Amino acid sequence: MLKSKSIPVTAAARGRRWMTMLSVAGAVLLTSAGTPDALAYGGPEMTLRFATIKNRDLSQGKQWNHFAELVNKATDGKVKVQVFYDGTLFGERTAVEAVLNGSIDIGTSANPQYAPWTDAMLWMDMPFVVDDQAGLRKLLDGPPGEAIRRSMEQKPGLKVLMMIDNGGGRPVLTVSKQVKTPADLKGMKVRSVSSPVDQAIWRAWGASPTPIDFAEVYSALQSHVVDGYAPNWSDAIGTKQVEQLKYACDINYIVGTQLAVMRLDKFNALPKELQDLLLKAGRDTEQWGIKVDADEVAQMQDVFRNKYHVVIYKPTPPELEQWKSLARTVWTQFPGRVSVEKLKELQQASGAQ
Repeated sequence: MLKSKSIPVTAAARGRRWMTMLSVAGAVLLTSAGTPDALAYGGPEMTLRFATIKNRDLSQGKQWNHFAELVNKATDGKVKVQVFYDGTLFGERTAVEAVLNGSIDIGTSANPQYAPWTDAMLWMDMPFVVDDQAGLRKLLDGPPGEAIRRSMEQKPGLKVLMMIDNGGGRPVLTVSKQVKTPADLKGMKVRSVSSPVDQAIWRAWGASPTPIDFAEVYSALQSHVVDGYAPNWSDAIGTKQVEQLKYACDINYIVGTQLAVMRLDKFNALPKELQDLLLKAGRDTEQWGIKVDADEVAQMQDVFRNKYHVVIYKPTPPELEQWKSLARTVWTQFPGRVSVEKLKELQQASGAQ
């Protein structure tokens, strides 16, 4: 919810005049420099409540904090982004629901969690479309990224503030046995996300997908409700889920993003000046976070091995081809929602092999 702070008594008259000007004519950028630091914000004071499941000390949490600091600095403290980390307000999917029902101002979730509301990012859920985070970044910073933003505004009515790098490619992590090929997953229960594509991938590999909110994964692994799942490396560490893990298979089959969103009507109700500032801070955060995320990803496997004693298996080229060939059968299963031709175009545009 937007929480406007009280205007000091000595400035009350000036504040009322300012608000009237905003409602009639909108706000204007007071400088041509174009960076958040250069925006002389003169609008109302407010606090934007921001919910995430991410840990503040890992890459995604650092990026959300960077965004909050940019907004605070650009508005000289008049607009504060209050970030609630570690799922203290909402889980991953429920954060999106909370934005849509007006419970919070900004929510974040990984791209597969938006599948119940939109097909705009269904291609990103498809396995082996991009090779790495850099390849996905090419798409997010180009026409495919713009198409996502436009589509999200139409349905379900969300304004995308930013799409940040989200921990690189995904391995398969398990608690009961080492997985080397898809055949090893036969009969295993695995946590899946809301995306129908994710569930289809697990079935193609012979596993039994079980949809569970990310905030509940630790207990699900601990109680063996599921035998494994496939987050990125840093998410498993940030949530301490890694404590329950024994094995990893490094197949890098999906590379995704985290989106920070506002409800479109709430965003449009903000002064135009603040809208521009939030979007600029979001773009700056995306670029700032590229190195932060890449540096963290480079360290994660060592943390898995050395601190948590997880055994990591790297498939041989023939074994990796088994993962790819089975997973890519999913490409043909959603012809009315994302075509094989589109997936091939995106694969080529990303530079994937």
